[in-house]
Amino acid sequence: MSPYSSLSSTTMSILSHHSGPYSPQTRLSPRLRFHETYVTAVEAAPSHPLSSIPSTRYYLPTATFHNTNGVTYSTSDTIWEWMGTLFAPVEYLHHENISLLEIERNVTDAETGETKKQWVLYQEAIRCLRLKGWESKGYEEVRIPIFMVFVVEEAAKEDVGTEGLGFKEVSIWWDEKVLLDAIRGKQN
Repeated sequence: MSPYSSLSSTTMSILSHHSGPYSPQTRLSPRLRFHETYVTAVEAAPSHPLSSIPSTRYYLPTATFHNTNGVTYSTSDTIWEWMGTLFAPVEYLHHENISLLEIERNVTDAETGETKKQWVLYQEAIRCLRLKGWESKGYEEVRIPIFMVFVVEEAAKEDVGTEGLGFKEVSIWWDEKVLLDAIRGKQN
């Protein structure tokens, strides 16, 4: 059951659309700046493990992450642990942005009647990665197209989030099997 089953969207506005890498223009938006900070942390995971960063720096404690394989990870700690394990065999990770779309919406909680803002970020990118030891063997990087949807909310606590923002819900569509097959091939 979606954590948003009791929410209804009332209004939506496109705030920005950006193509290509992050830029001074994308950094004008607090949500896109937050997103860039998050992506930078994920890309640094091969040399700075995610376990060294509190999960609540980017994910709200009750966040959910929907993986393309049908698995849903609930809570910031569970999401962060899964991501750390997923990227542990990787020595290099980079995302080539194709498109970022930022939408603002007001949502109303059906139970409380409270209205609040959410921002939805749509990202289309190519995830580029190389497994540990591949560069010395001359292996090419793995390139996997991804599409992600990030629901951003204001963090309710001061020690949660980055610049007062956190991910409430994330969904990804990618062929995770490409990465898993590469890992299995490396370990054989």
